[in-house]
Parts: sequence; C-alpha cells; structure tokens
Amino acid sequence: MERRALQVELLCSRGCLAPEDLCRICTASREWWGYADAEASWLVLARMVTIRPLPPCLEPGSRDVNSREGSAKARLLQMYIPAFKVRCQVRQLLRRIAGFWHFWSPAAALALRPGLSEVELQRFEQLLAERVERGGRVSQLPEDFAEFLRWCDGYEVEAFWCAEAQPGALAFRVCRLLCSAEIVAQAAQISSGWLPVSCSREGALTCLRLEEEDEESATPGAGPGITASVVSPASSASFGELWCGAAPRGSDFESGNLTRQSSSFMEYLQDYVGLLENIARQFAEEQLLTPISLNQVLPQLFSSTRIYCDEQSSWVTTGLGKGKGNLWQRVDRSRPLRIIFPRFHTGKRAGRFANMWLQSSSV
Repeated sequence: MERRALQVELLCSRGCLAPEDLCRICTASREWWGYADAEASWLVLARMVTIRPLPPCLEPGSRDVNSREGSAKARLLQMYIPAFKVRCQVRQLLRRIAGFWHFWSPAAALALRPGLSEVELQRFEQLLAERVERGGRVSQLPEDFAEFLRWCDGYEVEAFWCAEAQPGALAFRVCRLLCSAEIVAQAAQISSGWLPVSCSREGALTCLRLEEEDEESATPGAGPGITASVVSPASSASFGELWCGAAPRGSDFESGNLTRQSSSFMEYLQDYVGLLENIARQFAEEQLLTPISLNQVLPQLFSSTRIYCDEQSSWVTTGLGKGKGNLWQRVDRSRPLRIIFPRFHTGKRAGRFANMWLQSSSV
C-alpha cells in the first residue's frame, strides 16, 4: 500500500498527473481512492501545478468545493476548477478554428504554429519581464491566453488568416495572431503593461492588458460584451481585456487613443469563431447562385484588409441619424453575422459595399 502511495506522489512530483487525473483515480476503486485522496499527494501536486489569474469577466460567482475545508485538495481545487473550465472552453474554440481551416483551407491550418510547453510558457513570461524592463518582475499571463499558447503559438509570418472587429467600421479587419517571439519583440516597443497579440495587414496592433491602472487614474469605460466600442482613454482597461489601435506599430498605445476590442481573449476567439462559422453558413445559403466553392472564396476574403458586413446583422451606428454615421459597433453577439460577398450580390446597397471591398483589396 505504501509503495502505491509513493508511486502516486512520484507521478505528481514529475508533473505526470494533473488534478483532474488524480480525481479520476479516486473513482477507480475504494483502494485507489485512499491513495489518490491522500493529503501528501495533493500537497506535492499543489507545488507542481501552475494556475494563472483569470480576467475579471471570467471569474466565477462562487467557489464551493465538496471537500474538507482547509485540506490541500480543497484549496487546490478551489483555484483549479475555474481555470480548468476556462481551459476547456478555449480548447473547444481552438478545435473549431482548426477544424474549419482543415476542411476549407488546409494551407491556413498548416500556418498554425505548434504550442508551447509549460516550461516554455514560463520562460516566455520571464523574457517579457526582461525585455520590457519591469525590474525583473514576471507578469503572469491571463489563463485563457496562456491556454491558447499551449495549443498554438500564433500564425506563421505573412499568414493573415484571422479577423477582428474593425474599430468604428462596419467590417472585420484581417489580422494575424503573433507568435511568442514576435510578442516579446513588439512588447519592448510599446508602453508597459500591454502585450501585443495580433497585427493587422496595415500594421495596427491589438494588445492584451497585463497590468491595471491605479484606481485614482482610472476612468469609467464601456462594460464587457461590446465589440470594438470607442471608449478611450485606456486607463479604464482591466486585466485580460483586449484593446486595439489604428496607427501602425502600436504608436497609439503611447497616446492612449485606443478602442476596446473584447473583455477577454476567450471572447476574442468567440468572435473569430462566430465569423468563420457564419461565413460558411451564409455561403451555403447562397451557393445555388454561383458555381464557386467556399475554399476559393476564403483566400480572396482574407487577402483583403477588411471583410465588410451587412449593417442589419447586430451592428448599430453611433453617428447622427440611422445609417449616416461612420462609427459602428457590434452590440449583439447572439445574432448571426452577415458579410458581403461582393461578386454574388446585386442592388444599390450591396453594390456600394462591394465597391468598397474591391477598392480595399486593390490597395
């Protein structure tokens, strides 16, 4: 019995077992429950498991754990369960992204870089602290973005297969998720506390907030759930939020003229997945009008700087008069997106957006 208990502790100390694995061992039999539920095993496991902070919008409302109060197992699971749920949700989104590209454009799927190990992830955080000169203090990544890096280290250079809401425009701008090496290089060139995660074709950056401003300097901003709403200055940014600028090379992160993109990286991925799946759904509805397949249309869509959307698909304008303003924001993620396929529409309004799309592709 002592030998098996020592085997469980040894596996925990080598990082071979995660908390969910130890919980599964507990359900194997009453005998194995005694080994896996031992306090010593959970104390060893607590020293090996890395749990990063969650953005405020992903924090759980309550943390009730069915275990003995004060035990090592209860303390670890209280922190681990919310992080594990976020990890599972991020993995599900990433599988949908990979599945979409494997089916419709294998070249885009091959442009996804392999993920980082936990040791490489910790080294990446250390490099950020050294390059950005924060006195050697390591700023931990949000758990949702760390899980993304475990699964995928961004896109290859010149592989612009991602898209995000264009600030103030009725469109998504085509961008590329940066790899860890590019993030370190770009982070040293912008103001402290910001982590670049994507770059548009025009060179504009979208950055993740690592450090919050002091409460005295913070100003109220828009709440979570609004994509690309104009709420400057950036002093209202919370930990884990994504903000974007329009100027090349992130120069607007110095001036503070920024736009909120999403309240977390997981929400950012949800918008990306929603765009991809709605493109496929909408094209399936309209494919009777053309012999062209979606795998021919996607490279053309993502070779442009923007993917234009129909104003009737969950977008509103903040300008004077309906449809007369130029500051658009998406306010309802529950409604499906409707994009403009320029060659497959007729009519004045569709033709206007088709001309805009064609002009942007020729730039």
